[in-house]
Amino acid sequence: MRLIAVGALAAAAIAAAGGASAAAAPATASAELTLTRTSEGREPRTVTLRCGPDGGDHPYAADACDALWAADGDFDRLTGATPPEQCPLQSAPVSVRAEGTWTDHPVDVAKDYLNPCFLDADAGVVFRF
Repeated sequence: MRLIAVGALAAAAIAAAGGASAAAAPATASAELTLTRTSEGREPRTVTLRCGPDGGDHPYAADACDALWAADGDFDRLTGATPPEQCPLQSAPVSVRAEGTWTDHPVDVAKDYLNPCFLDADAGVVFRF
């Protein structure tokens, strides 16, 4: 019985010290973003993404929010699944923009990519819609 109590106390201490996942959203934090993706020869696509709680019409809202929480809302710290060196050098320009708020801070980020592969390598699921 004593070992179980010690183990439970140790687990509680680890959780209190920050043993929780880095991607976990703070209970009081929130974000409201409008994401736009524009590709040559196509109509621009726009979705909303809300984080904390996750929602909006982004098709992968929970995953996109997890990625943004892991990057502390910094679009320059996002990572994708595809290494950029695996992307073809074919030109198929795509532009993205994020506007709104992240934990009460204004967001206005715009980026251009050679093709969708480079976008996915840089931003992953956040602009996958």
